[in-house]
Amino acid sequence: MNRNYQKSVLDAFTTSAQTLLTGNNISFANNGVLTGCSISHAAGTPTIVLKKPGLYYVSFEADVLPSAAGTVSVILQNNGVTVPGVATSTTGTTTNTMRVILDTIVEVKPSCCAVDNTKNLIFNNSGVGAVYTNTAVSVIKLC
Repeated sequence: MNRNYQKSVLDAFTTSAQTLLTGNNISFANNGVLTGCSISHAAGTPTIVLKKPGLYYVSFEADVLPSAAGTVSVILQNNGVTVPGVATSTTGTTTNTMRVILDTIVEVKPSCCAVDNTKNLIFNNSGVGAVYTNTAVSVIKLC
């Protein structure tokens, strides 16, 4: 089947635990659904590539257990730079698993021979170290 004519959608996830220190990126072991030609993701890696111009809905969820009492934070980064205003956090202890959720719209502008506007998105653990389980990300090209 030629996936170039399908709506671009990614649903990636990891059910097993990932122990992440501050500054570590969250990986997604499996691609449940990956269609179209505007989004790419290599299973087992943290980077999601938005290759074509348009608007994309991005949704991230995970269960987190802090490795020390404090604030667990997840930020979205594009090409290694934090996307302003796209973060989520929760404060807890080493005995309480919490759910973090992050939703946003990402715009990819057209590229030209001098400017590459491809987005390379990653989710970064910017708070205290934590164990992440049941991580999932969905990306849908809206237009």
